[in-house]
Amino acid sequence: QQWKLSRPVANSRVPLQVRFNEPLDHAMLHRVLGIRDSNEKVVTGTITVDQQETRWSFQPSTPWQPGDYQLIVNSELEDRSGNSIGRRFEIDVFRKVDKEITRRTIQLPFSVAR
Repeated sequence: QQWKLSRPVANSRVPLQVRFNEPLDHAMLHRVLGIRDSNEKVVTGTITVDQQETRWSFQPSTPWQPGDYQLIVNSELEDRSGNSIGRRFEIDVFRKVDKEITRRTIQLPFSVAR
């Protein structure tokens, strides 16, 4: 909820930028975030992580087309202390520990206007 997304410009390759309220794991930022279009197709492009791991940028391989997109975030994403966005601490002492790891994603919608 505290992440800030900059909206890309249609018919350009201006990167989508996501600013985080705290540094996140640099290596994970390269593999657990992605973009899908309104047809659920993965958008290909180049990822850059900078500003002490508080900014993630995605420059698409081809110009942005007007329409709806989703930033897909795997709930495994962690901060520098190892806390994931899916659960704040590695072990929740108030819940039964699952024998199986469940991975889920969070979708953050955004639009590219004409």
